[in-house]
Amino acid sequence: MDDLIGAAVIGVQYWLGILVASRYLGTELPREAVIGIFLAYAGIGIAIWQKKKEWQRAVATWAKLSLASVIAGIVLIGVDSLLGYSEGAKPVFIGGGLLGFPLTVLVCPPFTMICVAGLVRALYVSRMEGG
Repeated sequence: MDDLIGAAVIGVQYWLGILVASRYLGTELPREAVIGIFLAYAGIGIAIWQKKKEWQRAVATWAKLSLASVIAGIVLIGVDSLLGYSEGAKPVFIGGGLLGFPLTVLVCPPFTMICVAGLVRALYVSRMEGG
C-alpha cells in the first residue's frame, strides 16, 4: 500500500507538471510519451524505496532530500543562466552547456517528485507502524 501511495503522489505531481507544460507549450503532449515517462518515474521511485529500507520511516531524510533536490534545480538553472549570460546574454533555454536547461529538466523534476513522494510515503509508513 505504501508504494501505491508513493506512486499516486508522483502521479499527482506529474499530472500538474504535464498540465503546466501543455498550457505553456500550447499543445497536447503525446499520450504514449506521457504514460511512458510516468511509468519510468514511478518505477524508479519504487526501486529506490525498496532498495533503501532504512529510509522507509525516515521522514527527516526525505524532507532533506526534497529540499536538496529543489536547491539542485536552482543551482543548475543558475549555472545555466550564468553560462548563457557569459555567451552574450542568451536566454536560459539556449545557453548553458553540460549544466544546461535540458539537464536541469532531466534531473530536477523527477528527483523532486520522487523525494516528495518518498516523504509522503515515509509519513504514511511511520504513522501505520506507530498507530
